[in-house]
Amino acid sequence: MHNWRKSKKTTRKRQQQGPGQRGKECEKCGYQHQENSESCPAIGQECLKCGKRNHFASRCKSKEVKATDLEDDEAGEMYQIEVAAVKLDDSQLVTLKLESGNFVRFEPDTGAQCNVLPLHVYKKASKDERLEKVNRTQASLVAYGGSKIKVIGRVSMCVWRNEKSYLLHCHLVESEEIRPILGIKSCLAMNIIQYKDNDLLNKPKTDGSWVYAIEDLPPPVTKEELMLKFPDVFGEGLGKLDGQYTIRLDGTVPPVQHAPRRIAVALRPQLKDTLDALEAQGVIAQVTTPTRWISSIVAVPKKNGKLRMS
Repeated sequence: MHNWRKSKKTTRKRQQQGPGQRGKECEKCGYQHQENSESCPAIGQECLKCGKRNHFASRCKSKEVKATDLEDDEAGEMYQIEVAAVKLDDSQLVTLKLESGNFVRFEPDTGAQCNVLPLHVYKKASKDERLEKVNRTQASLVAYGGSKIKVIGRVSMCVWRNEKSYLLHCHLVESEEIRPILGIKSCLAMNIIQYKDNDLLNKPKTDGSWVYAIEDLPPPVTKEELMLKFPDVFGEGLGKLDGQYTIRLDGTVPPVQHAPRRIAVALRPQLKDTLDALEAQGVIAQVTTPTRWISSIVAVPKKNGKLRMS
């Protein structure tokens, strides 16, 4: 059975090879066969890379660059930006002037939501060889097909076009295969492209029907932003609510009187200082008369050296 399969495979290969065509691979399928199109197995097949027919993905010559910008998979620090760029000729590129006096030619891409700049182009054009103006970022580019492209950092550059200055934010990538890409937001801001038909120009008639849209989630608020927004809450002192409140106890519950717990001798001076400080702040009050309710104190040292009492 093994010999029959091997013989059949060899015979089929010889049938596909025409005289004088042995050793020459087809540009559409990569196999060796006769020159007529009927012998090519890629005829009528759809390419998994570009979606066109009559060739395999291994022989695809498409120059399409499609990438997705997202954060690293660490602790939910993720965001996603789609970048889809198609190669354009030099006449369709946009030339921007940098502060160094050099120029960079970008590909305007209406499918990209961020600007991409190769690292070697940035170094030569901006003369920032040590990357002193580059900020770190957790974003990364994922190319079409799933391969990741490392992002070196994020830089904000002042550029000029038609004697107007703009602040351009770019993601730096260490790849010589990607050309500088100008995203949709920058293209609109620089008036490189214009919308000729949108809801502002041609308002749709919805007739009272619901209109649904996909909205971007706001970025998570950082601890620093919360502290700046609510300085009274995150201040050094203790918070205090306005007015007075009376705690009402249930008289049917029998009172509890705990015996005092033992406190380590090394913690007693610190415990006394802590209690004196709380009394001075008005958090607690000293009681010298007998009471029906007595709760014992549990003091546990914290990492910062202070005591946690309960």
